[in-house]
Amino acid sequence: MKKYSLLAEFVILYLGLPLLFPLGLLPKKPMPFIIGIAVVMTFILFKDKSFDRNNLWRKEGLKIIIKSFIKPLLISALLMIAFVYYLQPDKLFSFPLSRPILWALVMLLYPVLSVYPQEIIYRAFFYHRYKNLFVNETYLLIASAISFGLAHILFGSWISVVLSTIGGLLFANTYRKTNSLLAASVEHALYGQLIFTIGLGNYFFHRAG
Repeated sequence: MKKYSLLAEFVILYLGLPLLFPLGLLPKKPMPFIIGIAVVMTFILFKDKSFDRNNLWRKEGLKIIIKSFIKPLLISALLMIAFVYYLQPDKLFSFPLSRPILWALVMLLYPVLSVYPQEIIYRAFFYHRYKNLFVNETYLLIASAISFGLAHILFGSWISVVLSTIGGLLFANTYRKTNSLLAASVEHALYGQLIFTIGLGNYFFHRAG
């Protein structure tokens, strides 16, 4: 595929489509849409002989990053708990306390139905398909993170966009280091489950909080 065609595809998929959500041109509940795109992208990756299918799992990647992401996760947890406690104390742990069954379902289904499809879209497909559009891996990583953050504009809050962009930097770096979508997905899931649990889920999931 020619570079300009690839650039146009990138702009449409990762910059154009997210903006259609707040304009009301796409469904307000994005989950089926995200899963559908992830399925199509997985099919494209499987047809591409230059793509290493092991990247879609590669459990060895967990061993590489397991120690390195525990400390940042704990620090993030303390900072976010403090943020919620001082600004919205009524929200702190409100989701698991007020809706324990729904919270449990989110904890179980979120990694499979939301996290892994997103990682296919913003890590596996993104890194393989568009790597030649960027002069080096640093710019590729930043573009992946910004695209991931922009996708969360559908929730209508700058907090969700900023937190997602920061998370995107972490998850993209993990995928870069490990070539393991499993490792990136586990890290993504842990941060997401933390956000839902401590009271920031209303910025990412309309029924939480």
